[in-house]
Amino acid sequence: MISHNIERRQWVLTAIRMFTDILLTLFGSSLAIWLRFQADWGEPVIKYGWAFLISGIVCGTLIYICGLYTSTRPLAIRRLALTLLIITTISNLLTIFLTYAVWIKPIGRGGFLLAFIANYLLLLQHHILLHAFFRRARDRAIILIGSARDQLFAQHLVSDLHPYIDFVGWVLVNNYVINSECEAPILGTTADIEKLIEQYHIDRVVCSHERLSDQTLTHVFCRLRYSGVAVILMVLLYEEFHRMCPLALLSSQWLLHASSAPQLTYIRSLKRIFDITAAITIGMILMPFFIFAVILQLILHGRPVFYRQKRLGRGGKEFYLYKIRTMITDAEKNGIQWSSGDGDPRVTALGRILRKFRIDEIPQLLNVLRGDMSFVGPRPERPELTEQLAQQVPFFLERLLVQPGLTGWAQVSYPYGASVQDAWRKLEYDLYYIKHMSLFFDLFIILDTIRIVLFGGAKAAPSSSISTFQLQSLQEIAPSQ
Repeated sequence: MISHNIERRQWVLTAIRMFTDILLTLFGSSLAIWLRFQADWGEPVIKYGWAFLISGIVCGTLIYICGLYTSTRPLAIRRLALTLLIITTISNLLTIFLTYAVWIKPIGRGGFLLAFIANYLLLLQHHILLHAFFRRARDRAIILIGSARDQLFAQHLVSDLHPYIDFVGWVLVNNYVINSECEAPILGTTADIEKLIEQYHIDRVVCSHERLSDQTLTHVFCRLRYSGVAVILMVLLYEEFHRMCPLALLSSQWLLHASSAPQLTYIRSLKRIFDITAAITIGMILMPFFIFAVILQLILHGRPVFYRQKRLGRGGKEFYLYKIRTMITDAEKNGIQWSSGDGDPRVTALGRILRKFRIDEIPQLLNVLRGDMSFVGPRPERPELTEQLAQQVPFFLERLLVQPGLTGWAQVSYPYGASVQDAWRKLEYDLYYIKHMSLFFDLFIILDTIRIVLFGGAKAAPSSSISTFQLQSLQEIAPSQ
């Protein structure tokens, strides 16, 4: 039988990692007090020990909430460092509040600064070691194959994700016969799945929506889950390791689950507060650039300086989006057309500069303040293009379930595109954002946007394997709707 200690071991390891962070925070704060007071450090440590402990517990809790104890998708070092910086700042501010609120004689700014530096460096070193361990420790997985569709997707899955997952082999469902030459080892059938999991030390069982909905396999999946073996949909692996959702793997069940996944409190209240705060702050910072761009536009190209265009917001509600004009007048005298980016002959010389640094989009901060848009979200499309794309790209109207954004996950993850295929690919990133939106995610997207504005280019070009997968999906297999 499958070991029943797998899940318990995972929780024990998480608890040990969290306890280690709490101890490191206590040690870092005590070390800072020793460096600050030297011979007289014993009394302050005893006096403020409870504040350090509370701060450490809060720090460990925030690290757990941010998912830094899990091996499913280790953050990149840059994001790891930034996340820990934010968490350390919050926990140290809590320590300051507690000491000033409860004790008459606080530690002092020098002690707090040393504590912040010590805690951050200790936590960062600990999580860099965990990061290296997670990168080396790949989960072992088997894939359930019950149709030609499963087989095709499994081949692409192994090709795309083998750096992250050790795919041991395939397990056939209901004696399915492989219909073509297969390089992956066939381990057996679902009748022997528990024995195979024990034999090959499997951590995950990967399957399609069709297999997960198979009533004959329900009891098998239940036993596996209660034994600590993860049963994972193919699309969830792409979410986990590529942070996108291939449309060919989606189903109506996935969409229903995704629509209830985001934190409603964040969407309804915190996100709006975040939008207003970010729009006002960034607007004040960018105001000199905005005024300078308006003056240049007037001198070089005259009026109109601005233009407005109908876009679709949440629920398909129309609104006017405002931008600084970057094209020649009468740019669409021959009808609506996609912009081809930097090579578009309709874009003026000044317009290319404004577009490169996103200065032309500063007026959209007004749309954010008015509530037409969010700061982060799927980019709003024109009604005419939305109607056209909805007929060619499955699930395209799902973008209208949330407010559009000034920037978004698709914009920082995928290069500029002006085709139906590009719209298909960007939607895969938009759907991932809609499912996983959070305050931290929005902050990271804004930071990525700033980096792209300063240095140019999307964060990463799409891999050739995924592109091939999508082309085959378009031509051969329609997604389940």
